[in-house]
Amino acid sequence: MVSSSLPWILANGFGITEAAGSGAGRIPLPVRLAFYIGAAVLFVCVLVTILTTREYPPEDPEAFRRMKAEGAGLANGVREILACISAMPVRMRQLAWVQMATWAGLFCMWTYFGTSIARTVFGATEAGTPQYTEGTAWGGVCFSVYNGVALLLAFVLIGLVRKVSPRTLHTVGLLCGAAGLLSVLVIRDKYALFGSMVGVGIAWACILAMPYAMLAGSLPEDRMGTYMGVFNFFIVIPQVVVALGSGWLVERVFGNQSVYAVALGGAFLGVAALLCRRVDYQPPKPA
Repeated sequence: MVSSSLPWILANGFGITEAAGSGAGRIPLPVRLAFYIGAAVLFVCVLVTILTTREYPPEDPEAFRRMKAEGAGLANGVREILACISAMPVRMRQLAWVQMATWAGLFCMWTYFGTSIARTVFGATEAGTPQYTEGTAWGGVCFSVYNGVALLLAFVLIGLVRKVSPRTLHTVGLLCGAAGLLSVLVIRDKYALFGSMVGVGIAWACILAMPYAMLAGSLPEDRMGTYMGVFNFFIVIPQVVVALGSGWLVERVFGNQSVYAVALGGAFLGVAALLCRRVDYQPPKPA
């Protein structure tokens, strides 16, 4: 929440703005400083974790060494991954399509939300103008809102998931996110964008939990780690595809109106919600 709002905080709370005469198209100074601060925080946190976390030895060191030796090497790793992909449980295959559509939609939002509201809400005509800098900074504030909503909702989901199917919760969450992103097409007030971000926050809380809640019970325990790693493919691949193709789409099809890319993200989340209804989820039987 803090990091998303940091460019806005630096500009409005500390008076840090781009120097006069800076060229259009440059990344605004508050944004650059926010990245430097984020890098420093990340470095310190990783360093503290490395220095303070104890690694416990396996109960049977000899068996552990044999297992490591059998799976050593790139070729063995590739073979294991391919074997897992070919033998994916049905539920995982169904969830893979949900994840692909979901993360394509999220990447559209992360990439184009700030620039789109800078133009549609703040009236920026080109990068490098004060309106553009203010709009992109406000996009970070909006992202703080959806992260805050997700934070609060995470505690609610703990109780809800005991009474409502994760598939239903995830479907509803994705539909809320879709509505939030599609609403950007018509919103022209910066505070009204917070309503859009409430929908995205509901979706984000579900995205971080519900697919894994549905997936875990369908995986063999001895390959749980490998399958969870493979499942992450369906997070990364759609983002790579969107990164490679969305620039051409915005320029050639959307006429440089990036707000349509945000709306496309909402459409992707809507498709993900429909695909989620096809997931063959059965709640685990009580012990």
